[in-house]
Amino acid sequence: MGYTVLHIAAEDGDIDRLQHLLTAGQCDINDRGMCEMTPLHSAAGNGHTQCVQLLLQHGVDTSIQDRGGMTPLHRAAHCGHTQCVQLLFQHGADTSIQDRGGMTPLHRAAHCGHTQCVQLLFQHGADTSIQDRVSVE
Repeated sequence: MGYTVLHIAAEDGDIDRLQHLLTAGQCDINDRGMCEMTPLHSAAGNGHTQCVQLLLQHGVDTSIQDRGGMTPLHRAAHCGHTQCVQLLFQHGADTSIQDRGGMTPLHRAAHCGHTQCVQLLFQHGADTSIQDRVSVE
């Protein structure tokens, strides 16, 4: 399964095209494309804050998991996109969802050294007791 024009606009950060597509109302805002990612996964993972905001204003689902179990919050935290993380929190994103490796957005941010995202996740009540499924030897 490939990408729709909505996915491509979100991936590219093309806010004008995204606005046009959403206003036309002919696209499924939660459509899953490549690797089961939604347009919100693409926008959040690439730090396209305006696109994330627009998708959220149109009621996109923040809890959809891609093929690897990652939500848009996982993707934003993994890539260190603090503003996207903040926007997702403002729209009810869940910090406790685990991906297929058992990692939460907090694990992702910490693993990649994104201190500001880690602090933001703490401020929004991220559970520090959740363990991933990877054993350290």
